Amino acid sequence: MNMNWFINLINSVVFQTVISGLILFILSQMIQNFILEPLKSFKATIGKIDNLLKYHSNVIFSGQTLSAEIKIRSMDTIRDLSCELESKYKQIPFRDFFANIRLLPTKINISESARGLIFISNACARNEFIDKNFETVSKIRKNLNIPEI
Repeated sequence: MNMNWFINLINSVVFQTVISGLILFILSQMIQNFILEPLKSFKATIGKIDNLLKYHSNVIFSGQTLSAEIKIRSMDTIRDLSCELESKYKQIPFRDFFANIRLLPTKINISESARGLIFISNACARNEFIDKNFETVSKIRKNLNIPEI
């Protein structure tokens, strides 16, 4: 069999350009889908935590008598944030590398923040925990690098 056509095809500038473009496209899609999207989703979760801690601050930092519905909604939302934080963090490939170059919080910071969110969920609207809630929210903001505005 004559293999000249195959050799000519491989040596063709057009063929090499198409293959190079295809490989570049595949690599860029892999980077986007497996690295950039999980990072973006994790950052969105941190923004959501910041927003909802502010939104539910009337329950977190108040010992007032609030309706059971308001307490339960706040407690469930904050508990869900804890689970979402860990879930999104675990989806990020090379997270230790990104933590070492300070693009992400460390595993310890994530774990402490998740536990802090669970604590706040359990301690909402309880007079005896108001000071501890302030301390816990501050620690969560520090661990997740949430800037004060």
